[in-house]
Order: sequence, then structure tokens, then C-alpha cells
Amino acid sequence: MKVKILNYNILHGFHQTVAPFLFEKERLEKAKKIIAAENPDILVLTEAAYGGDNLFQIFVDYKKEFNFKYGFFGKWGNYEWGNMILSKRPLIAEIFQFGERTGIKSRVRLGKKSLEIIVIHPSAESNFSEEVKDLEKELEKVKGSAIVSGDLNSISKRDSYDFKRLIKGFKAITNNPKLVIKRLKNQKIISTLKKFGFYDTLKESEVTSTIPTSRYRVGATDIRIDYIFASREIKTIDSGVIKNELTEEASDHYPIFSVIEI
Repeated sequence: MKVKILNYNILHGFHQTVAPFLFEKERLEKAKKIIAAENPDILVLTEAAYGGDNLFQIFVDYKKEFNFKYGFFGKWGNYEWGNMILSKRPLIAEIFQFGERTGIKSRVRLGKKSLEIIVIHPSAESNFSEEVKDLEKELEKVKGSAIVSGDLNSISKRDSYDFKRLIKGFKAITNNPKLVIKRLKNQKIISTLKKFGFYDTLKESEVTSTIPTSRYRVGATDIRIDYIFASREIKTIDSGVIKNELTEEASDHYPIFSVIEI
């Protein structure tokens, strides 16, 4: 059975990132067109802010906006933050502790088969030690076909980077670019996934940056930090990073997809 998965960091739930957190409807409308055109079976959203109860009394109904029958919001913290998984097929899901945040572990029914999907988004300021411990606990429980998807805030050894150029680029957005790059080069989460037999589904010919889009680009800061990893039982049919006029404007990240066969 073929399944299309799309992973998308939607930048603070289509709201501005500073008070009064104004809703940017035009970004949401562009994202809706992107998702409709791609027509994924499963949609993973990181930074799905306002997807559940929060102190700001703002709510985004992601199931309704993106036209999915099934969905689960994995809240973390006492504010608006969280991840979201949406599916055309029935799913069961729950949150698990993931460092100072939470992740989602879910199972989607696909006829007589099922697919486990773990959604994670570690903090860019973490050293990932606690996240790895929590992730290992969940991976040890995995049985059968599984996907780990999200914004990993890590760059891969598969990708080629000019680190001097990156450090120069990041000077435009941070006072300590060397520390930022050092954190991005942290391989703990990616190496843990590989240890458990998961592989990066993005084909070598499709490797490109997933952040920033042109709307949010400052300096030479292009990196790939969004991933879909699959267990060894799964075959990847197609994959890619979606770059077009709509994705340049809808978020600071580009969406990524994988078509898999289980």
C-alpha cells in the first residue's frame, strides 16, 4: 500500500511570533492551497500553535482548515505550542515526554495494515541529551512499519555545507553564530534514529534546504532541518522538498513529502 506523508513547520500556527500575535490569514490560505495540491494521506505539522486550549483563547481548527477527518494535537507547555498530526484514515494518538517538550506517537490504520508515526520537534537550544533518552524509550516499543517526522533542528552529514559561509550568514540573525552552527551539527537525534534502523527518506537527488523561504531569508542561512525517517521495512517511492511561489510565502520552512510503500 502506498501512503503519502507531508511534513510542514507552519511558523507559529500562521500567527505573528510577537505580541499581539496577529493572525496572518494570507499565509494560512496559501498553505491550504499547497496541501490541497499535494493531497497527502497524512499531514504532520510542527509549530501547530493554537491547535488546542491555550492561555490566549485563540484556536485554529487544523482538521477543518486542511480538510482532514482525523487529527490529534499534541500540546506542550501551558501556552499555545504543540505538534499536530492529520490523517484521512482513522488514527489513535497520544503525547509522550520529549525533553522539555512533548512528542506525538500515533498509529494510523491502513486496511489490514497499520503505520506508526512519531512526531518530534526538539528545541534549537537543547543539547538533545534528554530528548534522546525519551526518544529511545519510544523507539524500543516500535513494532512493524514506522515513521519519525518533524523539525529536528539538526543538519545531516548527508548534506554538504560551507560552514564558514553559514557562520557569516548567521551573523545577520544571531550574536553567536558559531554556537548556533555547533548546535545544528549535533547528531544525537539523527544518529539515534539510524541506530534503531531508520533511514532518511529524502532521495539524494532531492536534497536541498528546508529553511528559510524567500519571505524570511536573511543572509546565507539555507539549511535542511526537516525530515521524514522510515523504518527498514518501508520502501520510499518518491520524496522531495516543495518549492514554489506559494511555499515561499506560507511559512519560513518549506514542506517536505515522502511517498512510501508498506
